[in-house]
Amino acid sequence: MQLTTLAPLLMLSGLVFIHEMGHFLVAKWLRLPVETFSVGMGPRLIGFKWNETDMRLSAIPLGGYVKLAGYNPEEPEADDPHGFEQKPYFQKFLFYSGGIIANLLTAFVLLIIVGADSHRVVSRIPESSPLYVAQVVKGSSAEMAGLREGDKILGLNDLRFPGSDDRQAVSYIRQQAGKRLSLLVDRNGNNLKLEAVAQNISGQGRLGILFQPTKYTEIRRPFAWSDWPPGFIFAGHALGDISSQIFEFLGRVLKWDVSSDQLAGPIGIIQQGSQAAKLGWSTFLVMAAAISLQLGILNALPIPLLDGGHVAMMTAEVIARRRFSWQVKQRILMAGFVLLITIMGSAVFLDIGRLLN
Repeated sequence: MQLTTLAPLLMLSGLVFIHEMGHFLVAKWLRLPVETFSVGMGPRLIGFKWNETDMRLSAIPLGGYVKLAGYNPEEPEADDPHGFEQKPYFQKFLFYSGGIIANLLTAFVLLIIVGADSHRVVSRIPESSPLYVAQVVKGSSAEMAGLREGDKILGLNDLRFPGSDDRQAVSYIRQQAGKRLSLLVDRNGNNLKLEAVAQNISGQGRLGILFQPTKYTEIRRPFAWSDWPPGFIFAGHALGDISSQIFEFLGRVLKWDVSSDQLAGPIGIIQQGSQAAKLGWSTFLVMAAAISLQLGILNALPIPLLDGGHVAMMTAEVIARRRFSWQVKQRILMAGFVLLITIMGSAVFLDIGRLLN
C-alpha cells in the first residue's frame, strides 16, 4: 500500500482514537471504570487488557466507542452499578463532551503547527503549471458552462495560469458574485473559450469547481520561538473560517441545497486525503484539522446516539424535572440509529458509485 493511501487511513483512525480518548480520560477523571475502548465497531479484531479496560480494534472501520463498566447509554435498561446516572449534570455533560473537546483541541494544535511552519517560509515559488479542475459540482455554474474534471484552466478573466495560483483564483471568484467570467480552457490539447456566471451564495461568488492546489517550491529558515505566536493567530482565524464553512454547509443540507458530489463518506475522505498527502504534509495537516473539526461539530449535533444527542436528552430531562421512561429512550435511540445508518449508508453508496464511474 502506498504511503499516500496509508496516510489518510491512519489519519481517520487517529482522529477516532483521539475522540474516544477524550471520553476515556473524562471517565477516568470521574473515577468510572471503562469496560471497553474501541476504535471501530463490530467484532473485536485485536487488542489488549489495560487494567479493567479492553483496548481493542474492531472489524468495521467506522467510528468507535467507550463503554462504561456495567452501563451503556445506548442500552437504557442496563444496570448502572457505578452510579453514572446519579452523577451531577455537569459531570455527565463533560463525559459526553470529552470526545468533542478532544477533536476541537486536535484541530487547533494541527493548525498552530501549520501556521508556525508557514511563518518561517522565506521564499515561496509556485510551480509553472495550468490550474487543474479536480472536480465539478453537478448542477453548478461550472457544469452548465461546460467545464469538466481534468480540464486545465489557462485564463480566468485577467488571471493567467501559469502566473497565478489556485488561492488567487478562489479569492477572485468569491469577489465576482453574480458576474459573468470568461475562461480559457485546455481540454486534451484543444483550447476552448467558455463563460460562466459566479453564483451569489451568501454574498460570495461560487462556480462549483474544486481546483487541484498549486504546488510550490518553498525555502524555510530554522524554527524560532517567534514563529509560535503567528501560529496561534493563524489557527484562530483558520478555525473560524473552517467552522463557518461547516455550518454553512449544514444549513444548505437542511435546505436540501446540496448535490451528491458535495457529500463524501470514508472512501471519499481517504481519496481526498491521498491527494492532500501528495501535495505535502502541511496541506495534509490542514485537511486533518478540518476533518477533526467536522467530527467535533457533527458529534455535537442533537441527534440520538451521537454525543450531542445524549446531552440533548439529558438536558430535556433536567428541564422537564423528570426522567424519561426506558421505553421513550429506546424509541428515541432507535430513531437516531435509523437516521445515522441511512446517512452513513448513503455516503458509502455515493463513494462506491464514484469509484465505479
